[in-house]
Amino acid sequence: MKFLLTNDDGVNAAGLRAVEYFLLDLGHEVFVSAPSGEQSGVSRSITFLTPLFATKAYDGLRFRGYAVDGTPVDCVKLALYELCPWRPDVVISGINGGLNAGINIHYSGTVGGAFEAAVSGILSFALSLEYQDDAPYERAMAVLWPVMQPIIEGHWSAGEEKPLAAEQHKSHLIYNINAPTLALHQPCPVSVVPMESRRNGIEFNSGHCPKNRRYYWATHDLLPEQPNPPTDVFALRQGHITVTPLEINMTSDAQLHRLQERLQGIHLQS
Repeated sequence: MKFLLTNDDGVNAAGLRAVEYFLLDLGHEVFVSAPSGEQSGVSRSITFLTPLFATKAYDGLRFRGYAVDGTPVDCVKLALYELCPWRPDVVISGINGGLNAGINIHYSGTVGGAFEAAVSGILSFALSLEYQDDAPYERAMAVLWPVMQPIIEGHWSAGEEKPLAAEQHKSHLIYNINAPTLALHQPCPVSVVPMESRRNGIEFNSGHCPKNRRYYWATHDLLPEQPNPPTDVFALRQGHITVTPLEINMTSDAQLHRLQERLQGIHLQS
């Protein structure tokens, strides 16, 4: 299969290289299009007021793809329409150093890159690992791959080289997968759960920098009670690997129908 890889930690990040080497060892084709530097927290932002520059990236003499001086979305868009010599079957964003769960999904550059692939109808994954220094990303990919495989296989018809019917692409799904550190050391359950939509408690620590300017540093308090049904944030706290399918279409169908009934027949006077 053909895989396009991106991330928000930069083209030389250990998490991305772990995915790259893992897939190459399995015999897949891999193309990298990732930011030249860290782009954490940029969500789905794009660059359009300034030009983008793409520099060839190598691993020794092996051509990997490109380092792009833009966001993860820029990297995926540029790869799909200019840089990548083929249309990928799957796009993987990550492995991110740090979880992307709950409301933080909205801010994540890792998830943003995967979203851009889904906009083009390509099966996409956002992969994240609980943060730790010198994380064993090779081990993390070995743990995550058995979770991804059934999703990939289910997306493709058995024994065929073409995707399943176009109806599957219309859903524009992104699979957001998070792994706690515990999963690297012992077998852990896999939970398919919704994202936690409540806002974390936010506080700011403040102080003065060496030049005596006041600064504010955001901190996040954990949500206290267990929700029902469980969400990604709480399943991760229990040591579960979480899978959350996300959609591009953010329309509230229930509210859409209510508004259609409520505003039906209204004509504004000029």
